[in-house]
Amino acid sequence: MSEAALTEVRGWRELHAALRARAESLDVSRETLDHLTGLQNGYCAKILAPKPIRNLGRISFDAMLAVLGLKLIVTEDQDAMEKIRPRLVQRKRHTRRIKD
Repeated sequence: MSEAALTEVRGWRELHAALRARAESLDVSRETLDHLTGLQNGYCAKILAPKPIRNLGRISFDAMLAVLGLKLIVTEDQDAMEKIRPRLVQRKRHTRRIKD
């Protein structure tokens, strides 16, 4: 992974802000994003509005990442794990599979 990280995202608001910032840094119109993603006219403007009118779905999420030239890399948040680890309960594993 030689790519430089643009930002860290720990939730929906940060993801939205990162997508907006990337679209702004590319300096392309929302109409161009609509065309390139294959989404309906005006949809990217609704997704990327300061207060989104529409949310990313399974199709628009993939399309938006591709058109903005982004990918997500999932990594462990050690600070979050330190806080939550004491509350994690191990699951019980069955020794055999139960068939329906």
